[in-house]
Amino acid sequence: MKYISDSVQKKISALSVKCYNRALELCGENRISDAITYLEESISLDKKNISARNLLGLCCYRLGRITEAVIQWRISSEMKITDNTAIDNLVDVESDGNTERLYQSVHNYNEALAYSKDGNTDMAIMCLKKAVDINKNFIPACDLLALCYMDRGNNADAYALLNRALKIDSSDRIALRLMDEIKQGKNFFFKPKQKEEWDNTGATVRTVKTVSDGRGNMLCFILGAAAVAVIAASLVVPAVIRHYRNEYDRLETRYNIAQNDKNNVIAKNEETIQRLTEENEDLKSRLYTTGSQELQQRVKTLSDIRAYYEEGNAEAAADKLIALNTTGFGAEVMKEYDSLRSAVLPAAAQKYYTSGTEALSEDKDSAARYFEKCVQCTDNGDEIRYSAMYQLGKLAAEKGENDKAVTYFNTVAEKHPVDSVKKEAAQLVEKIKNGQ
Repeated sequence: MKYISDSVQKKISALSVKCYNRALELCGENRISDAITYLEESISLDKKNISARNLLGLCCYRLGRITEAVIQWRISSEMKITDNTAIDNLVDVESDGNTERLYQSVHNYNEALAYSKDGNTDMAIMCLKKAVDINKNFIPACDLLALCYMDRGNNADAYALLNRALKIDSSDRIALRLMDEIKQGKNFFFKPKQKEEWDNTGATVRTVKTVSDGRGNMLCFILGAAAVAVIAASLVVPAVIRHYRNEYDRLETRYNIAQNDKNNVIAKNEETIQRLTEENEDLKSRLYTTGSQELQQRVKTLSDIRAYYEEGNAEAAADKLIALNTTGFGAEVMKEYDSLRSAVLPAAAQKYYTSGTEALSEDKDSAARYFEKCVQCTDNGDEIRYSAMYQLGKLAAEKGENDKAVTYFNTVAEKHPVDSVKKEAAQLVEKIKNGQ
């Protein structure tokens, strides 16, 4: 056995890649037949050139040669079972509901070939029309149908078909040759022959040009120029199809097993999600019920606060109002809440301040608590707020809590509306800082 050296193998592989790259350029120029020639050469140089084989399948598919495309992709998928676009192409073809009809167009084309060989052009045209109607990109069928039309002298329809074929593949050699025949007004395949007409006396009246059946020339064309399409006919041999169908079924079985495993995992996850969702809804329902009851209780507290206030117990009303959580209150409830604040808190602040002033001589701790509650019932800018702070500062200074006292006095010196009180608070801050 002769072995090829690594250097020679690299050169062969490089030539294969060069042919593939040229085929890519030709595909970009819509020269599909020329690209197929280079791709076949690329594969003959390197049978493991997956990219060339996959592109060859795409080119065949574009020209309607679906069986050849499937064969190339199947071979490619066997050479490389991962990260291979051929596998995706096979799945797309097999899952496409139109695929069976495309196979039928190949079958119709094969029938037309048989009829053409027998010289039955009418039946060939009928089969080819079906093939082209199913797959308008089936170039071999378009070429053969155009030839049949030319046999019938219908060059206009033949020209239209050839023009369609060249738009799909500008390098279609058969279409180019037939188009040239039509443009030049020649009839290479169906040559005219002379026919003489005689009168009753046996004298020649006229010579008429007729068209021969052309079966010999047409048969040569079919067997030669249309050889590419004959390949498609050989691919429908049952044994070949059965082999690749079995391979596809094997891959499909593996895919289905993996898909079933995936579906089982998804089903279990969905069951878990469903269970957790139901538990969540139950908790939300219970929380809503509990929250609803608690909200109703807080809304009811507003009625209690108003009752305390109307009975003259502004301090109790203020304590409950300050501690009340207003989360979840609607607009009407908040309106009631704000109304109570504007009435209850100023009244409670005044009472707390009075109680704190009265307690100064007897219980300074109680006085401090009253003044602190007074501050809680007021807002920034209220004079009574800063007056209570002034008293709290003095109580803190007496207890030796100088930092606390300075904080109160600084606030009073800054915000109290009465200048004399502000000045006195500032002086007290200086005394504390000087240690007096």
